[in-house]
Amino acid sequence: MSTRDWEKLGGKIIRIELEKRDMNYIDLHQALANIGINESLPSMRNKFARGNFSVTFFIQCLVAMGVDVLQLSTYDLSLQAILTNMTKQSLKDGE
Repeated sequence: MSTRDWEKLGGKIIRIELEKRDMNYIDLHQALANIGINESLPSMRNKFARGNFSVTFFIQCLVAMGVDVLQLSTYDLSLQAILTNMTKQSLKDGE
């Protein structure tokens, strides 16, 4: 899995969490402002369009949305396949 794939994963998690809460980017922008994060809406949209942003911004978004628990196995991200492949590769490299 490439770095770009990992970057996309963060954006996908945010989009899924927004959808679960019936929120959009404007709602997220307001929620971020409510916790003291002053990110312009165009800048925020650009981050999501690019698909990469800092872990700090990722956590800020999760907190702003009220995400208490992030259980990766609940997402349809092919994460299980990724982890399985990583484990297989690690085992192979260790041989």
